[in-house]
Amino acid sequence: MGEDISYEEHVQQNNSRLASIRQSLSDPLQFPSSCAELTRWCSDQRAFNSNFEDNLMLALQMAMENGTKEGFDFNLAHQLIAACFSHRKHLSKESAVRINRWYEQMRRLKKNGGKKRRKTAGDVTMTAMSGAAEAMQMPTNMLTVMDTSQMENLVVTDRQ
Repeated sequence: MGEDISYEEHVQQNNSRLASIRQSLSDPLQFPSSCAELTRWCSDQRAFNSNFEDNLMLALQMAMENGTKEGFDFNLAHQLIAACFSHRKHLSKESAVRINRWYEQMRRLKKNGGKKRRKTAGDVTMTAMSGAAEAMQMPTNMLTVMDTSQMENLVVTDRQ
């Protein structure tokens, strides 16, 4: 049978492992196994102990940062955040809010096939139009773009 360790040693070992996993999550080759290990760990509510919270959140942040990058597995990162979402109430309010935000972000990204949506020319045009409408004190739903091929040829009309 294994040697008994103190609770402090247990906490130290788990925090060391979380730090190691965090480092592994930055490597595309180690990401799958590290993400899977962390997902298994997070499926147990005991992982959401205040003694592990800082290192857990740092590891989750690394998974979030890399999980949406080319060469990393988005689905594994999504599964990890989903596992943490179900136990977030066991963490501090700040950490629970971050996990909730990540969960919503991953849910939206999943609808886009795991890819972050890049701003398009249309997004830039609509942002410029909204700013112009605000300056002219017009509701943005009253604007129609007639020509967006070049910003200097942008024509805005007021629909009645």
